[in-house]
Amino acid sequence: AVYCMLPNFGGRTGFFGRFDKVMTDYFAYGAQYPNIKGIGATPEAIESVPVLYDMLFELPWYSEQPDAKEWMADYAHNRYGVVNTQAEEAWEILRTSALRCQTALQGPHEAVLCARPGLTVDRVSSWGGSDIFYDKTQVLKAAYLLLEANLKGENYSYDLTDIARQALTDYGYDLLRSVNAAHVSGDTVTFRIRSEKFLELILDLDRLLATNKDFMLGRWTQLARGIADEVPGTTEADRDWLELDNARTLITTWGPRESSDYGGLRDYSYREWAGM
Repeated sequence: AVYCMLPNFGGRTGFFGRFDKVMTDYFAYGAQYPNIKGIGATPEAIESVPVLYDMLFELPWYSEQPDAKEWMADYAHNRYGVVNTQAEEAWEILRTSALRCQTALQGPHEAVLCARPGLTVDRVSSWGGSDIFYDKTQVLKAAYLLLEANLKGENYSYDLTDIARQALTDYGYDLLRSVNAAHVSGDTVTFRIRSEKFLELILDLDRLLATNKDFMLGRWTQLARGIADEVPGTTEADRDWLELDNARTLITTWGPRESSDYGGLRDYSYREWAGM
């Protein structure tokens, strides 16, 4: 048997995990079931929350369960190449908030900013949800701590972008609810002000995501078009097919419009990226 972690479905964007549970269960199940002989990861996409994979694939090297807090502190040091107390505190906050899901969520709560327009939106995909199981102020605090750390390198840039993205995303639900409350009460002045703030938030998020290549739509589409270059004799039409009928379809309708709109598959693999 192989001990596996399935951290996401469709690769939908969101900072989410069950960090402590994955670590604890690995050692608990190993003691209970001696036929467990390995580990595996079975995500439907791998470009999110790298800390989960770093932790998972380290576990077999330990003879006994490590202290999760100490492990996370070491992770911050190793990931950025320096000892920084602000980065260390940020990751400990994340471990005990967004990375400590204890509900039945199958992946992260979804970003209202990526949903089809509506005043009472509570999900993006047809079966998603908006159950924010942690204190949103904690993720915001972690984002500020990482910003204040003022470190260098691609890892730092990625993490700062991702955590700031999550903080803005979480604020989006609060803002939309205030827009709807103004609409229901007939307060047109507040409705206009809050609506403008909501639209500004979308633009702010897009500008943030555009600071890091890993959160840009263009990287995804360029990689798709580049596949054609691996095969002699391909044409511009082949590149267009790879981009439009494959790469862009996956992260929007997932498949044909019929299955998207009437089969419940819309936004199954949505991404919160600049350009989306």
